[in-house]
Amino acid sequence: MCNKTVSVRRKKYNLDETWIENDMTVKKCWQGDGIFGARGSIRNTGRLIVVHAGNENGFVPNAELVFRSGLVSRDYHGQMNKTNFQKWLTERLLPNIPPQSVIVLDNAPYHSECINKIPTKYSTKPEMLAWLTKMGIEHDDTFRKCELFGLISAYSASHPPQKEFRIDEIIRNNNHIPLQLPPYCCELNPIELAWAQTKQFVRELNPTGELTIANMISLTQQALASISSKHWQSFVNHVIKIENKFWETDARLEDCVDQFVINVGDAESDDSSDNSDCSFDSHSSTDSSEGE
Repeated sequence: MCNKTVSVRRKKYNLDETWIENDMTVKKCWQGDGIFGARGSIRNTGRLIVVHAGNENGFVPNAELVFRSGLVSRDYHGQMNKTNFQKWLTERLLPNIPPQSVIVLDNAPYHSECINKIPTKYSTKPEMLAWLTKMGIEHDDTFRKCELFGLISAYSASHPPQKEFRIDEIIRNNNHIPLQLPPYCCELNPIELAWAQTKQFVRELNPTGELTIANMISLTQQALASISSKHWQSFVNHVIKIENKFWETDARLEDCVDQFVINVGDAESDDSSDNSDCSFDSHSSTDSSEGE
């Protein structure tokens, strides 16, 4: 009986956050002679925080979150932080995607809260004691901090821990798979193109840059609704091209590095041979002079 490998194609969703300012306008435009341009805003009176996720099929239904920065509401408190992000993740995203989905996210601070962080020498003594107890490391509560940190350092050196993140834990506990983008590689997240299109939509319909918060929210929601699955497919295809280019560049770089290492090795061998010849000549010269 032959074994068959079954390939399961999982749904992949890219999430991110962005900001919409009420003074976002088109900076340049065509205009006739004698016509003054639109008056630019001289003040910024509001900012919206936008959180969403999507894939080649479009934005995830019911996952949209738009709220005013700095405004404490019943649900979200003013800023995008780990508390607000976890609330959005568990209440708006995870219930609206199929099981065993892959969730792609960047390394923003509120995505990367470490739950097995190793105490540093600046940690408090109770933190050090708690960590040593958790790891089952023998210690004495009367030890000074420097002694406790010595135990921590010795254990960490012999048992290097793999970082575990709270968001990853939440995602796994809900039967999904977390996948973090490489640091500083926002071009690998197709939702960035959706954000660019959203902001352009807002700019074009905000000539004075003085929208009220209510109008900002309405305009932002219209902008998000205008991005179709066809747009998303083009975003994803664009990112795939970038990924392929990265892989090709990486392969060429490996070949170049290998060639460089080989050439340097050959040069060192030549230098060694030259030095050996010089050394031999000097000895020969010395021997011949002594013979004379």
